[in-house]
Amino acid sequence: FGSGSPAVVFGDAVLSYGGFESRVNRLARVLVDAGVRVGDRVAVCVPRSLDLPVVLAAVMRAGGAYVPVDASYPVERIEYVLADSAPSLAVVDVSVRSVISGVPVVELGPDSWEDWAGVSDAPVVLSRPVSGRDAAYVIYTSGSTGRPKGVVVEHRGLVNFLVWKMRATGIVASDRVLQKAPTAFDASVWEFFVPLVAGASVVVAEPEGHRDPSYLVGLMSSGAVSVVEFVPSMLDALLEFVSDPSDVAGVERVFCGGEELSPGSASAALEVFGDRLFNLYGPTEATVGITSQVISREVVSRSRAALPIGSPAFNSSAWVLDRFLRPVPVGVPGELYLGGVQVARGYHGRPGLSAGAFVADPFSGSGQRLYRTGDLVRWNVFGGLEYLGRCDDQVKIRGFRVELDEIRA
Repeated sequence: FGSGSPAVVFGDAVLSYGGFESRVNRLARVLVDAGVRVGDRVAVCVPRSLDLPVVLAAVMRAGGAYVPVDASYPVERIEYVLADSAPSLAVVDVSVRSVISGVPVVELGPDSWEDWAGVSDAPVVLSRPVSGRDAAYVIYTSGSTGRPKGVVVEHRGLVNFLVWKMRATGIVASDRVLQKAPTAFDASVWEFFVPLVAGASVVVAEPEGHRDPSYLVGLMSSGAVSVVEFVPSMLDALLEFVSDPSDVAGVERVFCGGEELSPGSASAALEVFGDRLFNLYGPTEATVGITSQVISREVVSRSRAALPIGSPAFNSSAWVLDRFLRPVPVGVPGELYLGGVQVARGYHGRPGLSAGAFVADPFSGSGQRLYRTGDLVRWNVFGGLEYLGRCDDQVKIRGFRVELDEIRA
C-alpha cells in the first residue's frame, strides 16, 4: 500500500495513510510540547470521527498510554476513571469538553488541524525511546471486585497481539475493517490497529451506529466493509436484518468474541456468511484476544454444548488447571490460566488485586506470570479449548463486564 491508500474512512470522509501519518506526528508533537512524557497516561475523550484513530495513535507516538473515557458513561464512572488513572493530560473533543474536569486538556475541534498547520509532521524525538515494557493503554474493566480496575497493557503484548491477529486471520491491505466497538471496550484495539498494521482501511461506524443492526447490515450490503466482529448476541440480532446472504457476500471474515458462541448461533451465521466465521477469546488482561478458532459446519457438528475457542497465540500459553495449579487431563474441566507476552502488567494502582489475579507461572521457571481468568474450560481431543462458563459470579452484558455495585436503581 502507498501513502495515498485509504487509512481511515468515516462516512464520505477519507484520510489517506500519508494524511494519517502527518496528523499523528503533528498531534504527537503537540502533546509532547504540552508536557506528555514517555510512560504518562493520557485520557482520550473523542467521539467516533475521522480523527479518533489519529488521537489514539498520536498518544502512543508521544510515548503515552491512552486511557479511553466514554462521554456517554455516568458522571460518577468518568470521575472515578480520571481520579484513579491520574492522567497528565486529556485530549478532548470540543463537543464533549464539559465531561472532563481537573485535568489539563488539549482540545480537538473543527479548526484544530488548521491551527496546527505550522506544526512539523516529522516524527517527534522523545525524551527516551519507548520500550516494550512501557504501557500502551489502560482500559478500565469490571468483574466482581466492587469497582472498575484499570488494566495496564504493555507495548510488547500489543505488538505480539497485532501481528498474531493479522497473520492468524489473514487480514491484508485490501481489507476494510469495520470499527464499531467503543474505545472503552478492548475489542476496539484490534479494530483500530490491526488494519493499520496491515495497510488496510479502518471504517469507523457513525456515532451510535454500533447499536443499530440495520445500519450495520447496510454497511455490509454496500460493500463498505470486508471484515467485521460482533458479540454473539449482537450477531443474532443482526442476522434478522439480512434478507439474502448474497447481500453480504462482500464480507470475507466474521469474528465473534466477548461472549460464548453457541452452536445454534454459529449455524445461523454459517448459513449467511459461509465458512468465514472465527470464534475468538481473550480477556482485557491478556491483550484483547489470545485464542482463535475457525468455525466450520464440521466443527459445529462435532461440538456438543460448547464450541471451541481455539488454541493460544504465538508467544502465549494456556493452561487448564485444578485448584492446586495442576494440569487436568483432556476433557476434564478446569480453570483457564493464560501466560506469555500478552499478559498485562496488572491493575493500575491495585497491587493486592494484581497479586491475586496475576500469579507466578509454575511451568516456565523464569519468573513469568499467569493470569487467572476465572473461566471454566476443557481441552478437547482436537487440541482446542472449549469454554464452559465462569468459576465466579462475574456478569457480562453483550460482552461488557459489569460491576453489580455500579448498578443504580
